[in-house]
Amino acid sequence: MSWKDKRIAEINKLAKGSSDPETPLGEEVYAIYDSNHSTYEEFYKDFIANKKINDDIRTKSIYKMMQDNGWDK
Repeated sequence: MSWKDKRIAEINKLAKGSSDPETPLGEEVYAIYDSNHSTYEEFYKDFIANKKINDDIRTKSIYKMMQDNGWDK
């Protein structure tokens, strides 16, 4: 069994079969499917690094939208 199959099985147990891409576990499942990493450790380092970058971008975008609409007051 590949590392991808093992991790997805673990996620399915945690999520009780729900892999909605809008949840953190769902994001990981879809990232695993797209991954070309040979080990989970390699994947996880890149996934966490990219997630932090994407979360920062989302947070900044939401904050800018709030400022633009006066919702931050």
